[in-house]
Amino acid sequence: MAPEPASELPPIRVEQVVYPGKSLAHYREKILFADEGLPGELIAVQTVRERAGYIEARTVRVLEASARRREPRCAHYRACAPYQVMDYAFQLELKKSQVEDILGRQFGVDPGPVTVKPSPETWGYRNRARFHCVRAQGRLSLAYHRPGSLRSWIPVRDCHLISDRMNGLLAAALDMLNAARATAVNEIEVRETASGRESLLILSGQKLGTTSLPPDFGPELAKRFPLSGLIGISPTPKGASETILYGRGYLENEAGGLVYRCGARSFFQVNRFLLDTALNEVRTVGLRARPGRAADLYCGVGTFGLALAAAAGEVRGVESDPANAGDLAHNVQGNGLRNFAVSRGTAEAWIDRILAEKPDLVMVDPPRKGLGPRITGPILESPPPLILYLSCDPATLGRDLKILLARYRLRSLTLYDFFPHTPHIETLSILDRV
Repeated sequence: MAPEPASELPPIRVEQVVYPGKSLAHYREKILFADEGLPGELIAVQTVRERAGYIEARTVRVLEASARRREPRCAHYRACAPYQVMDYAFQLELKKSQVEDILGRQFGVDPGPVTVKPSPETWGYRNRARFHCVRAQGRLSLAYHRPGSLRSWIPVRDCHLISDRMNGLLAAALDMLNAARATAVNEIEVRETASGRESLLILSGQKLGTTSLPPDFGPELAKRFPLSGLIGISPTPKGASETILYGRGYLENEAGGLVYRCGARSFFQVNRFLLDTALNEVRTVGLRARPGRAADLYCGVGTFGLALAAAAGEVRGVESDPANAGDLAHNVQGNGLRNFAVSRGTAEAWIDRILAEKPDLVMVDPPRKGLGPRITGPILESPPPLILYLSCDPATLGRDLKILLARYRLRSLTLYDFFPHTPHIETLSILDRV
């Protein structure tokens, strides 16, 4: 836990916003990182901690505001969407410049002209959100951790990144839990399909069951909202147990002409409005390449791998998470794909066998840690002709590209703004073997 601020410094002039969302300035020949402030703004800050070469600080007041500053819609914006303080066009400029700076300055990789795909909608775009449940004065309320602390909370009353339906469902669920004085719920998550016709409510806590919830909790909520299922998740010595308390335990998401089943613990792309655009680009690249064999090394529920199946002779999808892998197998069958093989396990465990099959195209969508040497090493030894790299962290992307460009050229890099009003950056790189 970070210590309390020690003192307020003299006013600081912000120079730039650096990834992931820190405001950079200089104070007494040291770099200072604050948690809010746009380029050119004069801010008052308090020190949080000081190191040999830099200072971490908390912004307490904006003394001179930028013309690009906007009033945030969410009272809890600092906990989840700190870019609400700037106009959307500037958010896109900022993210593009951060990608160019990280790849170019830190890793010596020329990204070429970075294409930016904005989100068609910047509010209500998220198809899922998870909140902590905290108790104060005998009532349950939603909250996020205060940035830099594991013990203090920021209350959440309305989240403008999710739909009004999802906010309404959360509020109704809390009202019922409080009326029944239910105490078993520690976290609550809401999910919704892009159409808004189906939603899931996922409750987490100790020994969750129908007896620890209000009577007819699921059926009563389903009378007012398109609730398809209510799921309880409780910790166990080996992980977690999942119980369907009402309805069914999954949603069916439609995207890119396909239907994806996604359970309570499975991952699906968050932005309901931009996913089709990304799927169409992946499918278009595949159709132009017409690979005999393709592989998706981090397949999830099949979001991008299934889109490639229309273009490839054969596709192998690799997924290690049991929940994702189960939904992936169902989605392959449900979409009638006979040229798709599901391989359960890690990308590291499968990479050598996959490359031995000499795929013409490899799709990778790794977690934030990126690919790492256990994947990039074998790829350099047996390079497939075409790689599609979907990255959620430009720093690990830069590290991996610096290695891969020994055998590849970067055909294009597209920034998909899946997360408006947040510092998160997602990019799709297309690499051709030299």
